[in-house]
Amino acid sequence: MKRLGVVFLCVLSWVHCGQMTIQRDINEGRPMPSVNMLLLDSVSVLNTNSLSKSEPVILIFFDPYCQYCRSETESILSKIQKFGNTQICFLGVAPISDMNRFSIKYQLSKYPNIHIGIDTAGTYARYFAVEGVPHTSIFLKNRKAKKIFYARVDAEKLIDVID
Repeated sequence: MKRLGVVFLCVLSWVHCGQMTIQRDINEGRPMPSVNMLLLDSVSVLNTNSLSKSEPVILIFFDPYCQYCRSETESILSKIQKFGNTQICFLGVAPISDMNRFSIKYQLSKYPNIHIGIDTAGTYARYFAVEGVPHTSIFLKNRKAKKIFYARVDAEKLIDVID
């Protein structure tokens, strides 16, 4: 019985670390949340509703120190041309200095369709009841959630959804 308990705890830990690739659909079809992002200049605010309505939007709730978040970012950047003008927003709640380091490491400022900022009100995490990172949601032009990924996802899967 103790062995079963240990196995259960190991599986539970594994789930929260972002390694699972389970795709749930309970939030699909929901409208895109209105999230105010404090940008890295620590003054400007970008609201997700102000993003272009003629392009898909990908919202990624992440932590700059999460290895799965970094891996997903690297995957996206390796295929960035295939995303076209899709707006990609990296949202987090980490200190702005950590978010800046992440942005600099991946040179995110050189991509006009990538935005990174702090969800100061925690809107995204509450809206989707986020339990772990990365948490990636894709919204098409109608601004309804087309697909939600509750763990690291490869760029090719994101591209398949927006095409």
